[in-house]
Amino acid sequence: MLHSVSAAKIYKTGDLKGLEAEKSQEVDRKLFDRFLSEFPSNSRSVTLLKEHDFGNSYHDNNTDEIDRFVDTWNTAESEFLDDELEVTRKELYEKLYTFIYKLAQSSGYIGTGPILSAVPDAYRGEWEWPERVETRINELNKLSTECYELHQQFVMLGRRKLKC
Repeated sequence: MLHSVSAAKIYKTGDLKGLEAEKSQEVDRKLFDRFLSEFPSNSRSVTLLKEHDFGNSYHDNNTDEIDRFVDTWNTAESEFLDDELEVTRKELYEKLYTFIYKLAQSSGYIGTGPILSAVPDAYRGEWEWPERVETRINELNKLSTECYELHQQFVMLGRRKLKC
């Protein structure tokens, strides 16, 4: 009799752990769905990260999804319960924060319109730029590529882990 009670406890404990893991995964799935709706792979920001050369100008709304992610995804409510997902989200967040900060420091509006450039007015349209401008553009291009790759890794990890 004592043996069957112990077996029942172990069985119920296993059920509870399975139920808890299922609930945690559902919490993460909802958060991941929110991420995908706010920062999908086909967004203007992801296209900017993937394809843009910062030696050229860009529209100010091309960073909207990055700005929103950096502004809203650094709270307890935006943390994933799954450790691997959370580490990857945090890495993406930190890289995007660095990128958008450096982009803001490096860019200025062209005239009064919504177009920005990381190339200073004095050098825009020139064939050769000073080394500091070349360095700035190369750094932005490298960072944007790294951000794009991290975004895509995070999307694939979430899809694999959460079966979405």
